[in-house]
Amino acid sequence: MVVPVVAALNVLAWGALSYVGHDVIRGVIEQHAVGYPNAAQIGYYQTFPLVMLVTALALPLVARWKPARPYIIGLQVLSLIVLVPFMHSYTGGV
Repeated sequence: MVVPVVAALNVLAWGALSYVGHDVIRGVIEQHAVGYPNAAQIGYYQTFPLVMLVTALALPLVARWKPARPYIIGLQVLSLIVLVPFMHSYTGGV
């Protein structure tokens, strides 16, 4: 029962960050600033949250295999823990 709850939290958090990151990158592109967005910004605001979202969606499928379930729960919780330092830099350290 823990896996669906933690997976839903991960999907909501990383999905929202993926959506916001896409808007951030699109807004920078529309400003036509020279050199922006660079590859690091695209990776940080768009690619990393998408990878975490896909991982959060895929892990419950793997959790159906009983021996892997404790590891999957651990990975889901670790994904939530990674959210804290990611948000610290995402918001400029505020």
